[in-house]
Amino acid sequence: MASRDQWGHIHARTLHPLFYDESSIRISPTGAEYLRPIFTNVIGYDDVEQIRDTRLDYGNLFRRYHGVNTDIRKRGEYVDREREASM
Repeated sequence: MASRDQWGHIHARTLHPLFYDESSIRISPTGAEYLRPIFTNVIGYDDVEQIRDTRLDYGNLFRRYHGVNTDIRKRGEYVDREREASM
């Protein structure tokens, strides 16, 4: 994946200047128009139903949430250990 370096770290992608108003530190009108159809159509009714069924499940009160950040942190620690071991 182009947004990751050789160690798997994610780096921010560059943004075309037309999409961002640097003086006001906000999205530009061109950027807003480009993103409008994406934000308008990104979630359909079937997606909302799935979110409701999974996020608002009563069992979530008793089961631990498995966050992605934990996996990313563990992967980073693993890569660091491997790098130190190879030195």
